[in-house]
Amino acid sequence: MPSPSTSKSRLVVLDSHGILYRAFFAMANSDNPLMTSKGELTFATHGYAETLIRVLDLLKPTHICAAWDAHGPTFRHEASAAYKATRRETPSELIVQMKRVREMLDAFGIPVFEMPGYEADDVAGTIAKQVAANGMETYIATLDTDLVQLIGPNINLFMFRPYQRDTVDYNEARAAERYGFSPKHMIDYKALKGDTSDNVEGIKGIGEKTATDLIRQFGGVPQIYENIELTKGALKQKLVDGREIAFRNLDLVTIHTDLPIDFDLDKCRVKDFDREKVMALFRELEFRMLAQRLDEVLGSKPAQELVGAETDYVTVGTDAGLAELAVNLRNAGHFGVATVSSTGDSAHPLLLGLSFATEPGKAWYVPVGHAPRLDASLKQVSMASVRATLGPLLADPALKKTAYNTKYLMHQLEANGMSLAGYEFDIAIAAFLLGETSSTLGALVNERLGVELVTVASLTGSGRNAILLSQADPEQVARHACQQSETLLRVRPPLEAQLNERGQWPLFNDMEMPLMPVLYRMEQAGIAVDVSVLRDISRTLATDAERAEREIYAIVGHEFNIGSPKQLSDILFGELGLPKTRKTTQGYSTDQRSLESLRSVAPIIDLIFSYRELTKLKSTYTDALPATVAADGRIHTDFQQTVAATGRLSSTNPNLQNIPVRTDTGRDIRRAFVASTYDDPWFVAGDYSQIELRVLAHVTKDEGLVSAFLADQDIHRATAATVYGVTPGDVTRQMRDTAKMVNFGIAYGMGEFGLASRTGMTREEAEAFITTYYRNFPGIALWQQQTLSSTREKGYAETLFGRRRYLPAIRSTNFQVRSAAEREAINMPIQGTAADIIKVAMIRVDAELRERELRSRMILQVHDELIFECPADEVDAIRELATRIMPAGLEMNVPLKVDLKQGKNWGGMA
Repeated sequence: MPSPSTSKSRLVVLDSHGILYRAFFAMANSDNPLMTSKGELTFATHGYAETLIRVLDLLKPTHICAAWDAHGPTFRHEASAAYKATRRETPSELIVQMKRVREMLDAFGIPVFEMPGYEADDVAGTIAKQVAANGMETYIATLDTDLVQLIGPNINLFMFRPYQRDTVDYNEARAAERYGFSPKHMIDYKALKGDTSDNVEGIKGIGEKTATDLIRQFGGVPQIYENIELTKGALKQKLVDGREIAFRNLDLVTIHTDLPIDFDLDKCRVKDFDREKVMALFRELEFRMLAQRLDEVLGSKPAQELVGAETDYVTVGTDAGLAELAVNLRNAGHFGVATVSSTGDSAHPLLLGLSFATEPGKAWYVPVGHAPRLDASLKQVSMASVRATLGPLLADPALKKTAYNTKYLMHQLEANGMSLAGYEFDIAIAAFLLGETSSTLGALVNERLGVELVTVASLTGSGRNAILLSQADPEQVARHACQQSETLLRVRPPLEAQLNERGQWPLFNDMEMPLMPVLYRMEQAGIAVDVSVLRDISRTLATDAERAEREIYAIVGHEFNIGSPKQLSDILFGELGLPKTRKTTQGYSTDQRSLESLRSVAPIIDLIFSYRELTKLKSTYTDALPATVAADGRIHTDFQQTVAATGRLSSTNPNLQNIPVRTDTGRDIRRAFVASTYDDPWFVAGDYSQIELRVLAHVTKDEGLVSAFLADQDIHRATAATVYGVTPGDVTRQMRDTAKMVNFGIAYGMGEFGLASRTGMTREEAEAFITTYYRNFPGIALWQQQTLSSTREKGYAETLFGRRRYLPAIRSTNFQVRSAAEREAINMPIQGTAADIIKVAMIRVDAELRERELRSRMILQVHDELIFECPADEVDAIRELATRIMPAGLEMNVPLKVDLKQGKNWGGMA
């Protein structure tokens, strides 16, 4: 919404409890609620902080205060024992976060008003009426429709709509348009229909529409009863029967606006808050992105007040300056290096300049791509001069470099005719291994060093007035760039020390850093795509989706938006009367898992699943992938090392790891990826066979699991035979499928509920199966118990290579939160170790390819599979290499096995 005019004074009153409660209960049952690395739940605090920053940004108040519920019962509880009786006692997790919000308000210098016996609504209403009566524009920031009744002259609501994830500015006209009556009649509306959130019972049989119609016809509750003879039949009887309820409710839902509050408007004046106090609190709560957002809204500190104020930075604008810089870098033997770019696209970086630092406080900036400015004479050097003078230093392995996101830096330099060697420390990778979730250097430095960097947004502005970074003040860009490079050298020592203290230096130095250039070369190589194949598949998918759509409409009897959860819920559980699933804010759940149980009773469910799969494949792959094909006819995905907590690599821009492999359409899409480059090109793939189960056998040392692998048995058939107590030859397909599901599910911490929902078993049957499973494989049960105990004690689970996943939630008192963390604790040592094994293999394979000067290239990693592109005369060499190197990543008590296949396209390999 557009920002309101700021030509006059404006007070904003924060309906604190309304904001906090909605933020809390929106995430209270999430499996992964926001919390700090130390285990403190912060999702409600974060929601409040987000609201506060948004209010400061959009409303730009001159005055601000917070209304708060005082502790203890209110006059409404005394008037009605049922009032809010359905609300459970305030959860302890929310009480802690309430204290944090009070700390936050104190740091911002925002006064809090409360009054015993009354709610925050009454406090907000009293303040708003008092201030508005004196002619001052007032906004109440809330999520609660109760406060609509307060809207009037000089009083607006800044209403958050959580499901639309936006805000609406309601004045009298807009509120009347939205609700169908004057805002003051919200009291009468809730008196008639009730309010389930406050356990206010309405008149039986009167809902939203009837209440609205009555108000529009007669006015408020008193006027409705004065004209009751004008109503007819059943409605009249409902009103007669509910008269006492309606008039009692009027008192309950009316917000009191005449409280004797000692209100001082001057204390509410928005002033310079204690920035360091706020930032310290945000650091403690790990609100990194909110800290950055706050800077964007209120503006960064002046550059001289930030780290880098003492930096001796030099802008190098001549070839002579370049030569002098080269001497300094060569003499230092090590330097931090960063770039400033106008885009985050690694395929097409627009380089504005490079910065170098030889020690904290000493840095240089080399501008190359700034736009001409009328108000400043900026001397820039040519890229040719940079390549000639600095290129050899960047490519010299003897000169050691520290960088942040080194792989991206390598792509930037490569696009400008330079290369990078001697990269020995990547700040982003080190921080990720240590459990940091900071996504930017600025956030990490703020967290680790307690200092702020100048943000790009502070240089370019935001919104409609934003400029390109290339057009920003070059001096400020130079300072920003120099802060980047010299801060790398400030933050490296504590990270390096901590890696050594935790025994993770080998993981960093011997695995993650050597892997980075391997991934860089894979990204450079890319994979060729036949776009015509994708377009043909897209047309087929469109036809099939339309057919499924027509069949769905034929069953329902009319058209509707199949992609709308609310409309689909109304159709399935309202019109068609199917058995109801779990309740959600959009009706009854229509997600895959919820609808799975209805497949046997309603043919429409299979059609819905088919429609969803077809439209998703079309939009995600066949329509989207052609746009990602580069000029060379190949897709160059980005492999990310700092995303998945288990250490698995992830693929982005585009994601090539999630193309379905078990469906015909998924295989058709993979056939569009073709071997190219050579005269007779081939793909060869090496796929680890059941690597996670083999890791499970190794870490649990379970005799049954180990012996089955040593005998090279079909592990799922062997498991089924053991659990069901039959011979392997008597195992049915269903038995094997169930055993397979449990085998893989165990590695993800699956319990009886998960097994029941996936197989159609009852909870009792699933519980009996898992109990029998653990009885027959006791080593697995013992290892899981020991792993959970160790994780609770240490606060993290780890792989056999020392990779850690910090899981503070495992100590949570919230069952759902704790259970999710326990599943992650079981999964981490298994999936994480498997991910580490394939990383070791990738490093060793790449080294041999280069050492033997083979023309073949490793081009893709898809979880447990490595894919090579090679000429026909090297196919056998690649097969031998994969068979020899891939299983040798870890010495184990069961053998690692690699399945090989080859073909002319990805989907046709056999």
